[in-house]
Amino acid sequence: MLCWTRFQFIHSIVYYILVNVPFLTVRLIIWHFHDKHVSVFLVKNVLAMGLAVQHLHEVFIEMSDVVGEQVNIEMQQMADIHSARA
Repeated sequence: MLCWTRFQFIHSIVYYILVNVPFLTVRLIIWHFHDKHVSVFLVKNVLAMGLAVQHLHEVFIEMSDVVGEQVNIEMQQMADIHSARA
């Protein structure tokens, strides 16, 4: 489970960097230097980046929940071993 959420997290970051940032950069250059109207596409990129940040937040929360569960299981196992020795 943790491996899959790590993959989702890495995939989202790589997709964000390799797709949305270059398109946004190109559109900003076209808009600024060539006075072309690309505002709809700029808004699309900004919204896509907002959705990417939201998705990264959800995946990060899921990863922290999985890690928290693993820590709780390990602490319970350590407590069981300690109580068995006593």
